[in-house]
Amino acid sequence: MDDLDLTQALRDALGAAGSNWQQQPSILRRRLEQVLAHDAPRHRGRIHQLVVAADEKVPGRLVQKGGDRDQRHELAVTLAATRGWTPWAADWAVTTWAAALGLTTDVPPSGPPRDHIGAGPTEMPGLPGTQLPGTQLPGTQLPGTELPPTGPLR
Repeated sequence: MDDLDLTQALRDALGAAGSNWQQQPSILRRRLEQVLAHDAPRHRGRIHQLVVAADEKVPGRLVQKGGDRDQRHELAVTLAATRGWTPWAADWAVTTWAAALGLTTDVPPSGPPRDHIGAGPTEMPGLPGTQLPGTQLPGTQLPGTELPPTGPLR
């Protein structure tokens, strides 16, 4: 299942959820999981993004303001800042919502940019020389974590 199928699944879930999903996004989550059936676990992260975007009132804002490309970009920037998402993830959620609501024929971006694939950065932004947990390079040690030398007891 690809992003176009997820867009269709969102359309189907909206139809099945009635208007209650607007007050309770958890209803939308359940409907999306039902529509996706056995594919739902594989798309758990994307389902979460769509539900969180609904919780942030993205669908209503899109409908209210027309959902043109500039409006979608503005909403994606706000969503990324509010939820701490990457710009790509926010753009995907907003574009998927706009497409599911019939406000655009644009397709959601198919995958994160090449520089977002893989292990990711090993330094925390704004803190030069600091590493994220689990990213220590082999043969290196963080200051203050040295163990005493081992050897025979005397």
